[in-house]
Amino acid sequence: MSSNYADGYYKNKKTGSQSKMSTNTRYEKETVEDVLTYPCLGIDSRGITQKTAEKFGVRTALSQQDGRTPVAHYFPYYMEGDLVGFKKRDLTIPKVQDFHFTVVGFQSVKCDLFGTHVANKTGGKKVFITEGEYDSLICWQTLKAKYPQGNPAVLSISNGTAGAVLNIGQKQNMKFIKKFQETILVFDNDRATPDEKNKGIQKGVEATAAVYGLLPEVKVVSLPDDKDPCETYTEQGEEQFYWTLMKPIQYTPEGFVKYDEIRDKAIELPILGKGWPWESAYRKTLGRRTGEGIYFGAGVKMGKSVIVDTLTEYIITH
Repeated sequence: MSSNYADGYYKNKKTGSQSKMSTNTRYEKETVEDVLTYPCLGIDSRGITQKTAEKFGVRTALSQQDGRTPVAHYFPYYMEGDLVGFKKRDLTIPKVQDFHFTVVGFQSVKCDLFGTHVANKTGGKKVFITEGEYDSLICWQTLKAKYPQGNPAVLSISNGTAGAVLNIGQKQNMKFIKKFQETILVFDNDRATPDEKNKGIQKGVEATAAVYGLLPEVKVVSLPDDKDPCETYTEQGEEQFYWTLMKPIQYTPEGFVKYDEIRDKAIELPILGKGWPWESAYRKTLGRRTGEGIYFGAGVKMGKSVIVDTLTEYIITH
């Protein structure tokens, strides 16, 4: 099976074969066993504590120069409960460049949703699904801080918004999600530009709409525009962010209106409008009312002009 990311590499290991990744530096392929020797540390830049990292098994590689500076984070991925690999975020490479995300072992949309291995296996009331691993960590940490005795179920899609439906739709993932009464999406509140859409790129808003087609009862957390959960946590603080998570709304696709939003209007008795020169038209339409349009169509020389002239005369004289 193939992965959406390149294999993970790290510098200066002395044994084994080497693979050249640039003209200046040589790298050697890491293994899952290598990553399991790295410590679980807090991620200060995201507000994530060491306890949270330990809970999810997120590993950190430190600089070989100073032994303190984080140079990579590793997120464990499982398939039906078995560890198969890590997604690696190389902190030395800007996000806009290639290879800022790579893979050690195996990882793809076929994997379990990130975090499934520590969530309640028997289900519960709510399951939250985020767009990325950092987001799931901060959401779990916020919910856990409010109720330490609980174990909130917070998962993440595996390979970004473009693969959201494929990942969530995997048989084992759908089976797990359906153990919970509510599925709540906590995707970034950002949109793809027209150029990005033409390239098939999805962002949070588009991915939410796509997942709705798979899970029509899904609810969504309303994040500030163009913000992800980590940014929202930093700006709002833990208490307010908790309540942001706990007040999801039922998702409605753009352009759709729910019946309960228009029910009162829908059951109103019609108000009679102004008359027509034809009694049958008055009975059919209940009159001419402001804000409504009625169109007449017919073939050539079928009498459309006669209708307009007759109606005009009627309006003037009545």
